[in-house]
Amino acid sequence: MAVTLGLVPFDLNVELAADADFASTITNNVGNWAVGTVIELRLSASSSGSTPTVWPATITGANASWEVNKSSVATALAAGVSYARLHYIDAAAEDLLWGKGRVNAN
Repeated sequence: MAVTLGLVPFDLNVELAADADFASTITNNVGNWAVGTVIELRLSASSSGSTPTVWPATITGANASWEVNKSSVATALAAGVSYARLHYIDAAAEDLLWGKGRVNAN
C-alpha cells in the first residue's frame, strides 16, 4: 500500500530567448482567481541554494499572466537560470509548489 500526502508538483518547462519578451498565461477554468492570490515563477541557477529571479504574474479575473521584457529575460539567462518553480500563494499566505522543472534557453 502506498500513501501520498501533499501536492505532487507537475512538470514545468519554461522556454526563454534572450532576444525576446516572455509572455504566458494560465487560465483558471473554474472561475476567477480569489482576491489576494499570488502566482510566482521562480527561476534559479541551481535546484537549491541560489537566490531566485522572481516573476510574479498579473492576476486579472481568471487569468494569471506574465509579460516580461527581453532585457529582464536576457539578464535572467545571463545569470545562468536553469531551474523553474511555479508557486501558488493564496490569501491565507499558504505557499504551494505547483510545478517544477527546467528553463530552456532558445
